[in-house]
Amino acid sequence: FENGSCWYYKDPSGKVQGPFSTQQMRNWHQVGYFKNELPIRFKDGNFYRLDHLYPEAPFQSLPHTVDPRAQAAQAVAQAQAQA
Repeated sequence: FENGSCWYYKDPSGKVQGPFSTQQMRNWHQVGYFKNELPIRFKDGNFYRLDHLYPEAPFQSLPHTVDPRAQAAQAVAQAQAQA
């Protein structure tokens, strides 16, 4: 979550931007670059509004819709597929 570039967002024209690190996203949010309705995505997940993933304290923890066990299982499956 903290390491690596795992975040994407859709800019106002609908273009996907990223990947970016959690720290970079946190910093941009703190200075007011992101509106609550900004569509964001963690890794290969779906896009959700920023305020739906993070009702409070954005980018301080995994988003509500991300299950760490599912992420770990997906990482194992991807590693096995590449081997």
